[in-house]
Amino acid sequence: MECRDRSCPDFYRVTNGIRISPLPEPLDTAQLVTTGLYAQIRHPIDSGLLALGLGWGVLRGSPGALGWTAALAALIHFKSAREEKALLVRFPDYAAYSKRTKRFVPGVI
Repeated sequence: MECRDRSCPDFYRVTNGIRISPLPEPLDTAQLVTTGLYAQIRHPIDSGLLALGLGWGVLRGSPGALGWTAALAALIHFKSAREEKALLVRFPDYAAYSKRTKRFVPGVI
């Protein structure tokens, strides 16, 4: 299924030939990527969202923004844990990959 226009559901699009989805289950066409930024952290997009939220809250001096970022962090944590269970089933090499890389911040968490 090639969806390149607004007729596709919002959660499923083809961008530059790559099928993407925010859902925690890997797509049928998914491949395990362990190079580039993924060699440092397993969820770089989620990490970027959290960094953006934290930076915005600090820059604005907004406790509300920091609170929403904390809520987003909890949501992302649970989503990524569910996603990783599915990835362990789908990709036999995922266990070794997850042992050598951190989930969100290189060398920390």
